[in-house]
Amino acid sequence: MSYHQLYYQTHREKIIAQAREWQKQHPERVKEYREKNKEKYDILIKRWRENNREHLNQYSREYLRAHCVSTINGRIYDLKRPYPKNGCELCGRSRKLHYHHYDDANLMKGMWLCIPCHNFVEQIDEHEDLVKKYFKLRMEVCA
Repeated sequence: MSYHQLYYQTHREKIIAQAREWQKQHPERVKEYREKNKEKYDILIKRWRENNREHLNQYSREYLRAHCVSTINGRIYDLKRPYPKNGCELCGRSRKLHYHHYDDANLMKGMWLCIPCHNFVEQIDEHEDLVKKYFKLRMEVCA
């Protein structure tokens, strides 16, 4: 093993960090290089994607959860309310959250809910008249 290979192995993280910093400072040179060496760059990207398939799948799932709403007619990509850091907006549980929206035209009208709360809210939305009757009857009985 040559001196340069040994040096790279022992200082790999530092060398990569310096290269990334240089790329940030010289975006026009990076773009020029990539255009000039398109075939070589495409091969590198393809190899990276093959070696990092699980990472890409995880990123894809997180992106869809944060930016995509599934509707009856298909997916709608648009802005949603920000993903909450404290868990479900209804019960506060820290679980995987779904976005429950009310208006396809305005996706900001929605809330982040855990699966049990999302199922509960869907049932309430389907049977809103029964819920109103229940609370009216409950008020009469408990009064």
